[in-house]
Amino acid sequence: MRNDEAQAFVEDLRLGANELFFWYRKQKFLMQWMATVDDPSPSLLIERLTGPGDWRFWEKKQDNLTRDETVEFFLSAKIWDNRTFWDAYPEMEWVDD
Repeated sequence: MRNDEAQAFVEDLRLGANELFFWYRKQKFLMQWMATVDDPSPSLLIERLTGPGDWRFWEKKQDNLTRDETVEFFLSAKIWDNRTFWDAYPEMEWVDD
């Protein structure tokens, strides 16, 4: 992902895009905001669609955080081989689905 694409990806996430698909190191991921009837507080969820490991790759409940604070938490989380999104995005490819 180029820097301008990474900026657009984060902006879509901040605006509440329903589904963002991307590849990272030969694994496909889906990032989405989720809420259920039982738990109406939205969660930011990343699912691994291909590759080894648990399909639920990462989740952050919004709880008392704003959407922007939840996105900032994601951006600073070292979940990409102990790197943040900003460190790992050059190895990511944003795709339509």
